[in-house]
This record gives sequence, structure tokens and C-alpha cells, in this order.
Amino acid sequence: MQANPRTIDALFNSQLRYVVPMFQRLYVWEEIPQWSTLWEDVAEKADLQIAQTKTTPHYLGALIIEGVRPSSPREVKRFLLIDGQQRMTTLQLLLCAFRDFARRSEWRTLDRATTRYLENSDSDVMERPEEEVYKLWPTALNRDVFRGILSAGSKTEVEKKFPLIKLPRKRKPELRSNLVEGYLYFSRMIEEWVGQVATTAGKSPEDCAFALLQALQQDFCVVEIALAEGDDSQEIFYSLNSQGRPLSQSDLLRSLIFMRAERERHDR
Repeated sequence: MQANPRTIDALFNSQLRYVVPMFQRLYVWEEIPQWSTLWEDVAEKADLQIAQTKTTPHYLGALIIEGVRPSSPREVKRFLLIDGQQRMTTLQLLLCAFRDFARRSEWRTLDRATTRYLENSDSDVMERPEEEVYKLWPTALNRDVFRGILSAGSKTEVEKKFPLIKLPRKRKPELRSNLVEGYLYFSRMIEEWVGQVATTAGKSPEDCAFALLQALQQDFCVVEIALAEGDDSQEIFYSLNSQGRPLSQSDLLRSLIFMRAERERHDR
């Protein structure tokens, strides 16, 4: 087992993919407390970038991964995400919202820089490009929505793909996926922050967006714990989930079966 600090740039800038195992729960983070807390930290670091003030790394917690032997020379390097899928998914939603804002603003350099954190290049030589193109591959029940968000290319298209649905005799619309709401939340926050800071700091919106991306790239880290071949990922999963509500026997059996399936590529 090896533990190392990793910036967001180091996490996502290589040709690789993080696969969320099937035993993991769905994406459940919400605006309060998770998205709003993260955004406050991001905005604070971006403000320091604008002021050209020296900053220290902000740690987002631990990330536990396990490398998987490729099934083909063409397969993009794959890691199972044993723990940390909620924060990793949230970072991808934030980066996607930033990319789409840059794309709408026709800031091509920022668009290209952020796309590298979301997608692997050279899909024409991949074994399974429909999934290997994405740096993060969520659990089965989240995949269609996640892929729909990343492939939409704009906030407007995301809202078209996942509209609010109001049923007869109900005052409030039906709840959308947390993935969609998270993306839309960060889209609003990014647009508001860039507009406000451009006015108060007397800088161009593009310069403000650069400062925001620099903060994301440089000022946020995770502790990446990479399991070695002899480490028992199943035991680690049990330990990580031993607090609070105990895992039932069916939970333990389900996680064991799905963990083995992930390793042996029997997940499709």
C-alpha cells in the first residue's frame, strides 16, 4: 500500500480511468453540505489566485484505488475506485461545468485544458471507446446520466436532456438526479463568481476563469492510497464501512461477488 498526495491535475491529466465498482452506492452528495462547502473552498482559493497571494494545498480527503491488469493492449489503464467515488464524481461535475462555461464563452485554451481532465484522447484506438473515453466511469445506475452530462457540451443541452417534470396535481416538480443538480449548481456558481470578480477586480472574465482553473489545478489535493497486489481490497472495504450501520451478510456477499466481477471483467 502506497500513499501519496495528488493534485487534481495529477489525478486526471494522464491517460487513465477510474472505475466505480458495482458494490458502491449511487451518487448521493447534495448542495448542503457537500457542494456548497467545496465551492466555498474553491472560491476562496481562486480569490487568492486573483490577488496573487501564496496559497497552501487544501486536502479533500483520501482516495483508495486498486490497479487492474488490462484485458487488452488497447485498453486504457484502469483503476478500481475502492473509496472516494463521491468526491471524485463531484470534481468531475465541477470540471465539466467549468469546461462548458469556457466553451460557451469561446475560451478555447480553457476548453481544451479542462477537456483533458474529463476525457481520454485517441478514442479510435481504444478497446471500448464508449466507456474508456471517460476519466471516471460510475456505477451502472449512474452511467447514463453521467455520460449524458459530459457529452451534452453545454448547460442548455443538459437542461434539455434532463428537464424538470411537473406531474398533475403536484406543486413541485419531480426531483432530478443528484448528478444533474450538482452540475447545474456548479454552473451557476462559476458564472456568478466570474462575473462578480471581473467587476470587483477589474480583470477580464477570461483572466478570472484562468485563476479559477489554476486554483483547481494547484490548490486542491487528495491523499491517493494505491493498493499493492497483496493488499486485500475486500477487507479494506469492510474496514471503511464498519462505522455506523453494520453491513448485512447480503451486503458482504454482494460486495465480494461484485469485487471479483470487476477484476475479471464480468461486469457487462
